[in-house]
Amino acid sequence: MSGNEDGTVRIYRQTANGSWERKEANIVHKDGVLSANFSPHGCHLVTASDNGVVKITELQSNNSSLAVIE
Repeated sequence: MSGNEDGTVRIYRQTANGSWERKEANIVHKDGVLSANFSPHGCHLVTASDNGVVKITELQSNNSSLAVIE
């Protein structure tokens, strides 16, 4: 997983043959992403951007409207 200066978050997964592929994620911030962490159970991703916005995204549905804290 990577948080980027352009406000996007990229998630990668390892394939059966050991290579890495990017998984689509509809997580976009207006400013650069400073932090991104998975929840302990791995079902959610919490991201924080440079402008103080925190998003909680449910990974199964790619729904980032669970919580947006400004």
